[in-house]
Amino acid sequence: EQVQLDHVNHPFNAPTRSVKEIVRSNIVTPFNILNFVLAIIVIIASVAKPSLIVNLTFMGVVISNIFISIVQELRAKKTIDKLAILTQPTVTVVRDGDEQEISVNDLVIGDVMKLTSGNQISVDATFIQGSSFEVDESLLTGESDNIVKKPADVLYSGSVVMAGIGYARVTQVGANTVPAKISLEAKQERKKPSLILDSLNRIIKILSVIMIPVGLALFISSYSKAAAGDLPGTVVSVVAALIGMIPEGLMLLTSIAFAVGVVNLGKRKLLVQTLPSIEALARVDTLCLDKTGTITNGEMDVHSYYVFSPTHSDRFIDLNPDEELDAPTEDHIAKAKAICQREQVDPATQARANLLFNGVAAMVKDQESRNTTATALLAFFDRPPLWHQNKVVPFSSKRKWSGVSYQGQGTFVMGAPEFVLQNNDFGLFDKINTFADKGYRVLAVAYSPAPFGPNDELPENIVPLGVVTLVDQLRENVRETLNYFSEQGVTIKVISGDNPRTVSAVARNAGVAGADNWLDMSEVPADTDLTKLVDTYTLFGRVTPFQKRLLLQALQARGHVVAMTGDGVNDVLALKEADCSVAMAAGSDAARSSADLVLLENDIDSMVYAVYEGRRVINNIERVATLFLVKTVYSCLLSFLYIFLPFAYPLLPIQISLISSFTIGIPSFVLALKPNRERVKGNFLGNIIRRSLPGGITSAIMIVISQLIGYLINLGKLQNSTLAVLILASMGLLILLQVSRPLDAMRRALFIFCIGGILGAILFFPRFFFLASLISPLFWLYTPLLAATYGLYTGIRGIGRALRFQLLRNRRRSDDKADRRKGKSRRLTGKMKRSAVSPDRQSTRANSTKRSPGTAKMQTKSTAKPPR
Repeated sequence: EQVQLDHVNHPFNAPTRSVKEIVRSNIVTPFNILNFVLAIIVIIASVAKPSLIVNLTFMGVVISNIFISIVQELRAKKTIDKLAILTQPTVTVVRDGDEQEISVNDLVIGDVMKLTSGNQISVDATFIQGSSFEVDESLLTGESDNIVKKPADVLYSGSVVMAGIGYARVTQVGANTVPAKISLEAKQERKKPSLILDSLNRIIKILSVIMIPVGLALFISSYSKAAAGDLPGTVVSVVAALIGMIPEGLMLLTSIAFAVGVVNLGKRKLLVQTLPSIEALARVDTLCLDKTGTITNGEMDVHSYYVFSPTHSDRFIDLNPDEELDAPTEDHIAKAKAICQREQVDPATQARANLLFNGVAAMVKDQESRNTTATALLAFFDRPPLWHQNKVVPFSSKRKWSGVSYQGQGTFVMGAPEFVLQNNDFGLFDKINTFADKGYRVLAVAYSPAPFGPNDELPENIVPLGVVTLVDQLRENVRETLNYFSEQGVTIKVISGDNPRTVSAVARNAGVAGADNWLDMSEVPADTDLTKLVDTYTLFGRVTPFQKRLLLQALQARGHVVAMTGDGVNDVLALKEADCSVAMAAGSDAARSSADLVLLENDIDSMVYAVYEGRRVINNIERVATLFLVKTVYSCLLSFLYIFLPFAYPLLPIQISLISSFTIGIPSFVLALKPNRERVKGNFLGNIIRRSLPGGITSAIMIVISQLIGYLINLGKLQNSTLAVLILASMGLLILLQVSRPLDAMRRALFIFCIGGILGAILFFPRFFFLASLISPLFWLYTPLLAATYGLYTGIRGIGRALRFQLLRNRRRSDDKADRRKGKSRRLTGKMKRSAVSPDRQSTRANSTKRSPGTAKMQTKSTAKPPR
């Protein structure tokens, strides 16, 4: 009935643009519109002079670019849509009394959803029932605090379940929800820039401003110099100048390069959700990792459990040692009993050991949440007692513990030792720290005869029963992947909510450099300036979700380009903040929705291939952008100069098309799609301008010189055009040779093909391209002109290098002077302070400094025993 009424949760926004939008966006661009207008002008001019119609050949390049761009983007759309199905969120609903797992797009009004920690709510709903049910509505309100929901409260689309298990009835779906966006909301909020696209758009804006006034001035000037009545020839020559200014295929080629990257990464089972992320990952200089689910595969095993014994020398007794005992190894209760008998423990410790096992087994059974920790505990503590629960308090990242109160049995609590035991450490923390140093995750188990306090606070009179140690399993290839990033100059940071000692041991085992240099964020005051800490420490433990975001903001404030990997709800804020965010497909719905890249096979090694694709896009677009901008530079310079020079503009659109096809168009498509794994160096816009200016300036100067020579020796229009074409073609081939290095077989063949194409057109089709024959008395003029072109180009490049070198030298000198001035200022300030304080006062201050423990627990450990 609801389906017939169309009360179905249809996606408000698709993961990709529609076919219609792709076609329109590739056709309707400012430069395409300008090209079509210029084509119409050429057609009109050709009515009076039909031979000029061949100058429409530039539209062949435009149409080819549009067609190829549309085809490549449609391929990318097909890949993304196919992979997006694999990551589409699902939800558990109760229909006809049975629980079913369905796609969120199949939800209808009236469905009852079962929601657990980590689910992202994709519809508006009314909360029915549940225990300690907390949601994060930061995607809607911007407030990061968890909100406890009670029956009849509203659950909004886009919210994330942070703790507890509950049931809710769907009230609004699709576009009728409050945010009107499904799980893509987190992604749609982020408008991450692309340095490449921003740089190219800046160039386009500048060209758009200067083209129209320069074109009008050139038309007026050219018409005044043209033969009487040669309006068509004047129009076509001005069109040639404007066509030369337009880097017509550059934006389309950039889109193609990104689209091919999406397809290539899709083949590697890596879903790209934002195109700029391909570029961003290649520019990253700091990689932030979450431990659980990123460095480790998210699976855990119980290593052992230890009963608290106040009379024992170690304060703990290992109830699951490695040595052989008479009791069978799979019977943990019998094994614990045998160990207690061997150690001759007192009856109180024996009773505490039984209570420890039963309490953990009962808590794990009665808490419906089945994360990896609970799964490992459930497999080990497999004999729960038949106790009746009174209240369950689920785990949350804020509390760092969970617990259950039982009728007639008291209250059991399990979680992070420093949060469970708080100030009553019972002398256990030194021993607990040794467990953490070995890489174990440590859970403290405590008991109290009292119930939970108000607002689910810890019960009073809580006493420890013991601890449970668990071990993480490292992800496959994690060592090789992190080693690769380190070799590439990327700094690795580990940001985790776990005990920093445990995280340090795991990171050390994974090969993270500086893993012993850690900071416990639970001891850092809220008003601490994190920018002073992020470059000092490698590992941050006990980090809240809000602190993760602050740490990334601090790294970015220090000028770093930051990538973040994660898979949990607690990673969402940091994932949204990162320059490039990566999530595991096995992670939470919220993490996948917030990420730029999703690793569909949960293989961190896939990030290496994403870096390769990013380098291919950046480096290859730099190469081809140089080719395009050389033409833009000399066209702009010539257009401006020929407003004032007494000569007619020497080039026609068909000649520009010939040069562009063989020195820009064809080579750029080949070069843009070739593999390229070189490191990204320098600033994109600065690099392409630096590389294109010498060629553009040389071309403009040499064409003016050739025109002056032609004027002096009275050359005709065809001869002048031929000289200009030869100069531009030779310069274009020289630039092509430079950007193609290092030359391989494919690039050599491409270069030879382009030379052959230009020579073939000039030798065999001179009339078609309005050129003079090369076999003429003017042959003696070509060689010195081309040699002079090469010499001038080399000289301008040399001057540019010398100027850059001098600029860097001056900058270093000024930086050194500034550092020396700062050093003198600090020394002078120190002397003034010391002179203003009496010796007795200095001694008192020194002693008080020695006694001060500091506000944050910042420790570095040099050695640690490997995990068992």
